Amino acid sequence: MILKLQLLALLLFSLHCTAVICSSSCPMGYDFPLNSSAFTDTDTDPLLYHPRFHIMPPTRNNSPTGMNDMNAMFYFNGVYHITYQDHIDCPDDINQANQSFGHVVTRDLVHLRHKPPILRDVVKFDGKLGPWDGPGFICNGKPVIIYNSHAEGSAFNLQTKTGAYPTNISDAELTSWERKPLVPADAFLGPGTLPPPWFSKARNAYIAVSRSSKNTCVVMESTDCYTWTTVNTTWDMCPPNSPEMFVIPSTCNGCDGENVSNLTHVYKYTAGLVDEYVVGQYVDGTHPQFNSVLPPQLYEVSKISQFEDGRGAWSESLIDPASNRRITVAWVPPGVTPGYAKPFGGFVPLYHTTTSMREIQYDPRLQRLTFFPIDEYKQLRVKNLVPVQYVTLNPGEKKLLGEARQMDMTINITLPEDLSSTFSFGATVLESKDGTQTTRIRMESIHNNCPGGNCSYMTNTDLPGGDYNYFGVNYTNPRLCESSCMADSKCSAWAYVSKETADSEYPVPRCCLKQGHPTPRPLEGVTSGYVSKTTTTMLQFTMDTSDSGEVPGHTQIHTIATTNVPIIAGEKQANLRIVVDRSLLEAYIFNGRAVITGT
Repeated sequence: MILKLQLLALLLFSLHCTAVICSSSCPMGYDFPLNSSAFTDTDTDPLLYHPRFHIMPPTRNNSPTGMNDMNAMFYFNGVYHITYQDHIDCPDDINQANQSFGHVVTRDLVHLRHKPPILRDVVKFDGKLGPWDGPGFICNGKPVIIYNSHAEGSAFNLQTKTGAYPTNISDAELTSWERKPLVPADAFLGPGTLPPPWFSKARNAYIAVSRSSKNTCVVMESTDCYTWTTVNTTWDMCPPNSPEMFVIPSTCNGCDGENVSNLTHVYKYTAGLVDEYVVGQYVDGTHPQFNSVLPPQLYEVSKISQFEDGRGAWSESLIDPASNRRITVAWVPPGVTPGYAKPFGGFVPLYHTTTSMREIQYDPRLQRLTFFPIDEYKQLRVKNLVPVQYVTLNPGEKKLLGEARQMDMTINITLPEDLSSTFSFGATVLESKDGTQTTRIRMESIHNNCPGGNCSYMTNTDLPGGDYNYFGVNYTNPRLCESSCMADSKCSAWAYVSKETADSEYPVPRCCLKQGHPTPRPLEGVTSGYVSKTTTTMLQFTMDTSDSGEVPGHTQIHTIATTNVPIIAGEKQANLRIVVDRSLLEAYIFNGRAVITGT
């Protein structure tokens, strides 16, 4: 299987292309030596579709082993530790009994080594399903894991939480761990997984947890991450799965802009199978609070109604103090593309794996998080696939860029000077030699997504979220609120509220100044608009697959995901990065402003 990459333009486009082949011998997930007879790297390779530089369980008898969610990830004494829900002891990937914490160690995030699982099923602690999810973090200078398992009997669905601690911290690879019940025993009794804690200025640890047994959401505090007490019983931001709090990350490269003082933290949680991030303000102290300011942002766009929906699920964060950054990794289910079947019942053998390691950064111009592959992946580039060059495509023209089993390509597309025109561009990965199976990444301009086609002045329309300042006014002309926004370098949108709404505690009339690009919604008595810092044109970013289908000559198109991505006023180029690793494909637009994963 050789993957082919070609470009497609529906207008005249100038393209600046850089493409490289990634090494086939990357030790991520491919755990037998290159001189092994099992390694052929040809179309007869027994693991032809097995990704080479994404984290996944080691092969056993030349067959893949299943995995699910990402688990504990932490950095300690110069070593990164990454764990995942491993099925090494499971009867199969459907009957997930006797689960464990698969364990990978690395010093550079590129060269990984599989170690024996950190935690294997001990029935007296973990029940018959074994340890299956949970965070890892550093507390008082030592690693800690708090993991999920199921109690036996009638308490099965309450999901107990147990602490685990390394027995020898001088062992760089931390291969031996011991369990220790938390105090009190029901400290985190309830559904869902726990996040890594956040720490106060006094270095106390806090975790938000859903307490279904008491029908409450609470915040727990600890000084040693072993004994926990309740400090807040009215925590609003407490969904059942994987809530996580962290300081707004560093500003993304090339993202010039000023962060406003009342946006301090990001609160991440999993809703269904979709990870969402909320930017807001965290109030430290004896009764911690989090106030959301911006609406939730999806980690990866997806079709929420489907389980295998074309994106990384249940992401976990790795705090990297060595480089002062936060990295996220997510699980990719097998057959995430609806057009393909699972490996135990289908014709294309796709495997449980993960997304790339992605650094989380922040774009203050849009009040939006970005997710982009870590710089360490550049070490994997071994050969130029396409020389650095400028390519001009006429409408409808295609150009083949090269062939490889793994590739990392960046395409810088010169945008039309007139963004109000209709334009589109994209790239296609040919997954079969005859071109009957493809994955397409498409960008299409969309316009006039505001009422009446005028995004600068919208009557009876609100722009919810993004407020960094509001104040009562004594005028009735919304243009004066617009002028306040245009006079403030931080402001990219505004809303004038002329009559009483559900938010009765705020002054009326009032002017609200906003950052980002909130989505319009109808609301009587509100006039709003965007200022010129953002354009009225957005790119619809889509990944889909096609195959010849069961009926010869009839192509089936399966949309993996689609989302709208804002273009910032003055942007001349749209950069598209495509990372291909055998059966896994990731696409990034505008340096991670939006991400889609497919297989």
